Amino acid sequence: MPANRAPHTNPGAPAEQQTSAAAMSERERRQAYGLRVRYLARTFFQQHPAFILLCFCYFLEYVRPQGIYPVIDVLPYGELSLGLTGLFLIADRERYHPRNVLVFAIYGFLLLTFFSMIYAIDPQMASRRGQAYLNWLILFFLTVSLVNNERRFILFLFLYLLWNFKMSFFGARIFASGGFSFSGWGLSGPQGWFQNSGEFGLQMAIVCVLTICMYVGLRPYLDGWRKWAFLSVPVTAFISTLGSLNRGDYLALGAGLIWIGMFAKGKRVLAGLLVLTFLGGAWWLMPDSMVERFDVVGDDYTSYTRETRWWAGYEIFKENPVLGVGTGSWVPYYSMNFPREIGREGWGLPHNSFIEVIGEHGSFGLLFFFLIFAGMFLLNRRTRKLALATNDPVYLWISRGLDAATVAFLVGGNLMSVFFYPYVWVHAGMIVALNAAAQRRHSALRARTAPKSNMRGNSEARRPVHRPPGTHSLPIKTTETKS
Repeated sequence: MPANRAPHTNPGAPAEQQTSAAAMSERERRQAYGLRVRYLARTFFQQHPAFILLCFCYFLEYVRPQGIYPVIDVLPYGELSLGLTGLFLIADRERYHPRNVLVFAIYGFLLLTFFSMIYAIDPQMASRRGQAYLNWLILFFLTVSLVNNERRFILFLFLYLLWNFKMSFFGARIFASGGFSFSGWGLSGPQGWFQNSGEFGLQMAIVCVLTICMYVGLRPYLDGWRKWAFLSVPVTAFISTLGSLNRGDYLALGAGLIWIGMFAKGKRVLAGLLVLTFLGGAWWLMPDSMVERFDVVGDDYTSYTRETRWWAGYEIFKENPVLGVGTGSWVPYYSMNFPREIGREGWGLPHNSFIEVIGEHGSFGLLFFFLIFAGMFLLNRRTRKLALATNDPVYLWISRGLDAATVAFLVGGNLMSVFFYPYVWVHAGMIVALNAAAQRRHSALRARTAPKSNMRGNSEARRPVHRPPGTHSLPIKTTETKS
């Protein structure tokens, strides 16, 4: 199926029902984008069980209730919810799997990681890493197959932000209660992927820049307290990023904000004011100890260890340029082949997602790495074209926010080894889902505005009139409608 073809609808349904299923009416958009909770809740529970279960999967990954309340940690909830979602997916008539360069790149890289497990140095470590990649493969497939129309996308996105707001709110409260001061290793998230302060801060930076752009797009629909309620998401995510006390997270947040300021077409004044406000707030709230840490970048021990490991990673790539050393094998290969010395310990991670990918997967990994991020920008660009064609500022600004979030990851992720974390795979699924929803909305609006003479129901009007033999009539002038 071509990449630009819209997802299918139920072919047996009337045309009006198909278009209404693909695109919300303006009244529905005002209720959904205006954060009308009753409408959102009612619409959510009207969705297919597969979609509801998918949202529950994300709840388990980001909130981790089984870690907060150990008494309920008696079942493998993640695996069960993924399995049930896959079973219900078969019965969902709205399911659709898009095909584009980003989807190809995601599947290509994940299949490469499974192949690389064959020649991995440490089978046990490769198995653990492969299990994580398998989890993201299934979750990505389910996300792009189920989140494919306007209603589902906005519900999915709002729930995703709600799960993250739970983390950002508590992080901001803890950092503020300590007087925004430097303490220990910084804030940490719930048990799981974001327990470390660096990973937690990077997730908060991504959420911050995404929701700033979303606010610009949703602002015409928000009124009263709802504007401030939505703004609390980027504000608390911003404070939590600062509370992580991680220089890489600060740089990721700054890069995302600068990207917004550079490419905020259409509403430069509002976007520029928001960016300047957040950058000024970062300078004002940044602890003095963090300012001192930035002053010694390149000269302190942390910078030295990272620099030596990055050079070691480049050497590993040169020694294994085609397929790399295998999934999860960077650390054991490093410890076996590089002697212990200052800045080059026999343990530890490369602290760079790019270096880790090319070391473990060689040139093929480098190719898919490039295709994944190029595909993200390309698909968001296509989404913006569709949004401009339908005069849709919401999708326009969400796509810009996803671009800014991609930039934030590229900066922060190249200071941490987090390519097998949820960032890339969830982010890619969201970009594909947004594009699919935009395609369906564009097709539905075109169908609504098409001339009635082009519709199937009026085909009788174009059929020739059969007259009995021997009758005569004046010739009838007909005009052909262009198809």
